[in-house]
Amino acid sequence: MAFPALKISHRVYFTVLFLLFGAIIALLTSIINYNLDVRNIRKELDTKAADELAGKRIELSVFTERLEGYVASLRNSPLLHAYIRRPDPEHREIVNQLFSAISASNPSLMQVRFIDTRGMEKIRIDRNPGEQWPEIVPETNLQDKSHRYYFIEASQIPANSFWYSRLDLNVEHQKIEIPFKPVLRVASPVYVDQQFAGIVIINVQAKSFLQRFGQSPFFNIALIDHDGYYLLHYQDQFSWSRYLNTGRTVADDFPGRVLSILRDNPSGDVIPAGNFYVGSLDPLLKKDRTHLLFIPRDQAVQGMKRERRQAMVLIVGTILLLSVPLSVLISRIPARLNQKIDRQKATLQKYVDLIDRNILIATTDPAGIITEVSTAFCRVSGFSKEELIGRKPRILHHPDMRKDVKQEVRQTIQAGRTWVGEFHNRTKDGDSYWVEATIFPNYDQQHNIDGYTAIYQDTTDKKRIELLSVTDALTGLYNRRFFNETLEKELGRATRDNKMLGFAMVDVDFFKQYNDHYGHQKGDEVLKAISQTLQQKMSRSSDFCFRLGGEEFGIIFSDLSPDQALDFAETIRSAIEALAIEHRWGCSCSVITASFGLLCITPGPGITVDTIYQKADQALYAAKQEGRNRIFFDRFNCPAQTSPERKSE
Repeated sequence: MAFPALKISHRVYFTVLFLLFGAIIALLTSIINYNLDVRNIRKELDTKAADELAGKRIELSVFTERLEGYVASLRNSPLLHAYIRRPDPEHREIVNQLFSAISASNPSLMQVRFIDTRGMEKIRIDRNPGEQWPEIVPETNLQDKSHRYYFIEASQIPANSFWYSRLDLNVEHQKIEIPFKPVLRVASPVYVDQQFAGIVIINVQAKSFLQRFGQSPFFNIALIDHDGYYLLHYQDQFSWSRYLNTGRTVADDFPGRVLSILRDNPSGDVIPAGNFYVGSLDPLLKKDRTHLLFIPRDQAVQGMKRERRQAMVLIVGTILLLSVPLSVLISRIPARLNQKIDRQKATLQKYVDLIDRNILIATTDPAGIITEVSTAFCRVSGFSKEELIGRKPRILHHPDMRKDVKQEVRQTIQAGRTWVGEFHNRTKDGDSYWVEATIFPNYDQQHNIDGYTAIYQDTTDKKRIELLSVTDALTGLYNRRFFNETLEKELGRATRDNKMLGFAMVDVDFFKQYNDHYGHQKGDEVLKAISQTLQQKMSRSSDFCFRLGGEEFGIIFSDLSPDQALDFAETIRSAIEALAIEHRWGCSCSVITASFGLLCITPGPGITVDTIYQKADQALYAAKQEGRNRIFFDRFNCPAQTSPERKSE
């Protein structure tokens, strides 16, 4: 019986020894792990501070690029250049509407102005506190700004560059406005015909941006200028210390080498300075030469330490319970790997959510059926995901979207290439919007196309500004400039497709006499009524109508035979007459009528925009010579071969 007893005592001995060995390993592991984790916390804070600075630089860069985009779109606008060349009331009104549209597109734009070479305000749009829409400042209230620093400095910078003011507080009547309104001014010189013509300048209320800019889950953030004054502080009472005369600087709160870091940090990298970090935002906000202060949040640091203590207890407990060092080491490796994977998955999911909320994306299967859309896409289109998934993209297309564009998209992506272009879409409520689209195929493992992805950029505001430059202000029709562009494009398309092109020149009969007897205001009402009638008759995407000037209009159409073209023109002529607008001084009848010069054009050598216009003008003249209120119809095959077909009264 002695042997079993010895055997039992060995079991106890080796069990105690193994447990003691495990305890020693656990103790050594815990000590080493704790010291390493304390160092890792500092390294992790260093990394987070660097990442935070990079993110803030991107955030500020996006903000300033958007402001520069507003200024550049106004600076380069043909409408502004036309007003500078010819500053009459009509051009001024158009530019006022342009500046007002830009101001209305962003509530943070407090003021949008154009100042001429003498420093005089010529265009000024103000957004008053509490008002939803910006106000066009009357010409009598515009002021001389030639002595202001922003005009003097912005006038001296090179063309196509941008000037920034300091980030300061808005002043009204020589007093800082309360509640505080942080303001940033951005300007750029305007050159017309290579001559300096003035500056475009915007005043931006930066309060909401700064509120977002100062947020961080790990750090308290302060924005300071190159002298150490606080522009933004995580404790509001210390913000704007330069302008509120508190005199508080970063040196008061963090004595030592902070100011020297502000002046001697050319690289702009994050630099540890005791228990906080300093990083430069250069070259952004050049006037202030700003820096960011990152002070780790106590709660965040304690949370990191608490996580490490909990991990240490878990590791020690596992070692003691299992008493197998090798098993503990093996279990720690996948645990750490899983933690890293979870962090990467969380980061990836964060980026996926960010893309879903901000990027317009749609995915379809090979048959073109929508399989997935982003939240941002739903927000812009007005449709829910449930309403879009399972449908074809044509539910989004505007009725005037050309069939040849759809065919071009389909042929391009089915051939495995990427298509880039513009779509005119409509929302669920029927409103129009424009997007810049990039569509490309997706491939499976066998490199077969298994669907398509479309990435869109909402260009509605840009498109609306472009439409202002091609629209007649009185009638709402396309103007003469857009007519020239459209006729050239349609002629090229008809030539490529070997199809007939139609063009009608329309002139209101005895319109001068109407203006002389009824007045120009009544005359404008006639032009508007005729324009509305023309627009109602433009039922196809290939139909266009224009105001060419005065009482003269133009109509471009395609894919109609000569007889159909004549019938089409006749419906318009009779519709104008059916308006029954009294005209007792017209010679043909007692109501407003119109004469038409109608061409059916077979594209060929020598047929140009100019020859088409001349030929239509001749047909219009013939219609007037034959008594007005009628259509003179002519075929146009080539400059030497035309023959009048028939007329309609």
